[in-house]
Amino acid sequence: MIRFENVTKVYEQNARPALDSVSLEINRGEFTFLVGASGSGKSTFLRLILKEDKASSGSVYVAGQNVANISSWRVPKLRRGIGVVFQDFRLLPQKNVFANVAFAMQVIGKSRSIIRETVPEVLKTVGLEGKERRMPHELSGGEQQRVAIARAVVNRPGILLADEPTGNLDPITSMGIMGVLDKINQNGTTVVMATHDDDIVNEMRRRVVELKNGKVIRDEAKALYTSMIPVVGESRRLRDASGEELNRAQGAQL
Repeated sequence: MIRFENVTKVYEQNARPALDSVSLEINRGEFTFLVGASGSGKSTFLRLILKEDKASSGSVYVAGQNVANISSWRVPKLRRGIGVVFQDFRLLPQKNVFANVAFAMQVIGKSRSIIRETVPEVLKTVGLEGKERRMPHELSGGEQQRVAIARAVVNRPGILLADEPTGNLDPITSMGIMGVLDKINQNGTTVVMATHDDDIVNEMRRRVVELKNGKVIRDEAKALYTSMIPVVGESRRLRDASGEELNRAQGAQL
């Protein structure tokens, strides 16, 4: 689904590479965390997948395509297959919940009938059933992020990129958002999430790719945020889209 082959990205001549000889593959349907300090290369990794940046050397493949060979007029088609969720929600303040999600379908020419059918379904998936007419300012931070997730997945992309999606949320709300992302992943979407939230990573126990100074220094399955530090104390439970706790034992593969 996503493959990096010896990828290096340098923004300024003689500067340290933002990514340095990165090679890895993320399979279809996988949930992968990108962790590392600020400036480690996480955001650059995501931008290269979206073809928002160009690799200085090496190759990036998305859904079997070498993105370097995708012409500028075909980039929108590439991005239609990729949903993106940001830390700051990026909702349209003058549009209600339904219209914010519908907008992602309108821009690619979906019919009104398809929009009327699909938007309520995806809002139910993210736990916002019945809130279609609410305006963004009437929602909590967690609800706004659920709208952003609904907008990102309403066109059923094969890949979902999440760049610090819980960075502005409290711990309980963050776990609710992770329940939503977990549900989307279980439906077959490949999820790549950049995060600094060790509690979330330790709870989920998914694949962890750790970056430092642009290099991959760790790539582990069912991993913790930090490989040498065990989780101490009672872990927070994941919650699904409706707010119910997910019935999973800590440490089990999700």
